[in-house]
Amino acid sequence: MPIFSICAVLANHHLPIFSMDKDFDLYKKYLPIETHQIRGLSV
Repeated sequence: MPIFSICAVLANHHLPIFSMDKDFDLYKKYLPIETHQIRGLSV
């Protein structure tokens, strides 16, 4: 539930989500969020 709350706050403020995985893509059908993949980082 905390991730859904983070998505809701970011969507409300029109802020993108920067993520290294696709976890946030699951919430795209429930909230109007925009995700960006982080590239160039070695983990």
